[in-house]
Amino acid sequence: MRRDTDQLQREKNTWQEMVNELKDSILMKESEITVLQDCLRQLKNTSDEEGDDKFQALLDAGHAKAELKCMMIERDTLAEKLQDEVDARKLLDGKVHFLVIISVGISLVRNCILCIVLLYDTQGM
Repeated sequence: MRRDTDQLQREKNTWQEMVNELKDSILMKESEITVLQDCLRQLKNTSDEEGDDKFQALLDAGHAKAELKCMMIERDTLAEKLQDEVDARKLLDGKVHFLVIISVGISLVRNCILCIVLLYDTQGM
């Protein structure tokens, strides 16, 4: 019972540390979001053409990054599927090779049996 209590206490402490780390991470991300929102507001509030160009460039860059991320995920998924197919092909090739060997062995046994039968028939007559 004491061991269980100690184990649970250690697990509780581990989970508390993880929760605290996640809270810190959330606070940092919220701060980053706030800064980015302020930057976007400043770019958007700029009335000159340069500000509009910077804002559009920022939007274009964000769109390009999102597309790139999607393409990378798709690439990784396709690479995993390809590897699965390659592995399946190797397995299938191994099984086919095994079946060929068995087939050859069966043919040899059949020929041996035929030879024994012919030898027996010729000696028996």
